[in-house]
Amino acid sequence: MSAPRDPGFESQIEERLLEALILPDPTADGGAAVLLEAARHLILAPGAKRARPRLVRLFGRAVEAPTAALMDLSVAAELIHSASLLHDDVVDSGTERRGQPAANIVWGNIAAVLSGDLLLSRAIQQLGAHPQPVTATAVSCVADMSKAALLEVRARGRIDISIQHWKNIAMGKTGALFGWCGRGAALLVEDEDAAQRFDQCGQHFGVAFQMADDLKDLTAVGANKTRYADIRNHNPSYPLLWAAHQSTAIQQHIEQAWSNGAVKESKAAAIGAAVLESGAIEQTWTQIRHHLEKAFTALGPYANRPGTTELAQWAAGLWKRFSNEPAPNALQKGP
Repeated sequence: MSAPRDPGFESQIEERLLEALILPDPTADGGAAVLLEAARHLILAPGAKRARPRLVRLFGRAVEAPTAALMDLSVAAELIHSASLLHDDVVDSGTERRGQPAANIVWGNIAAVLSGDLLLSRAIQQLGAHPQPVTATAVSCVADMSKAALLEVRARGRIDISIQHWKNIAMGKTGALFGWCGRGAALLVEDEDAAQRFDQCGQHFGVAFQMADDLKDLTAVGANKTRYADIRNHNPSYPLLWAAHQSTAIQQHIEQAWSNGAVKESKAAAIGAAVLESGAIEQTWTQIRHHLEKAFTALGPYANRPGTTELAQWAAGLWKRFSNEPAPNALQKGP
């Protein structure tokens, strides 16, 4: 899922992230050093998409926000995202992240949790020089992400949850931070109308992003993806839920597999084949289209500005890469 690139901006983001992960005084308390080492293990690993900093840049460009301020927001967004990954791997007993052992495997659960906490504090520190609503909305975003993470844990192993419940989780887990990337950028220039519109756009774009990620799990399209991981991990992804809601046989097949603990490769492959044959792929693309249309309709008068047109091109490129259907009309704007 590649966003429009700005190599200069991106290289500066990498430098700023590295600065945020270094102790000001190397002789200081060794506890902080361990936590930052665990954070660097995750954040500086190859394969990080940096989607959230790119969203900040594109939304910020649409309202002509200062580049230096957008750098601060970009770093904060990536640190918040990384903190959530560190916490998720502890909650899920994850063993691998971005093609390497997860931080909780290398340093233990306690260090991974505290490393995530440290990243959250450093994210907020990045925002201190900017209007108070920027920080206040970032804190609210973290709260939304935390509540969604709990809902996700409670949904683990359940194929009977509603589609709307899944969307609520995706809106909080991914959409909230995508939305804040837009809201925060607009609040830098105190444009309240843009802040609300960008937030809505980002939230729906985040849900579409999560759905596309769920599809990659079934089709094994994309880097660092292992096919049928959601089935093996008892994770009720959107296509699995939709297929189970359409077919009692698929629902019973998944329930039986998940009730027995570990899911063997052969069982996961059989369930995956049934889900693929159910029409779940096509239905998921229909829903991705729906959320992308809502995302870019929400932009209103900001839809054809530099930045938002690049965002539409990003989404259109994603669509063309994975779908044989024509791109949604909302993505066909701009040059």
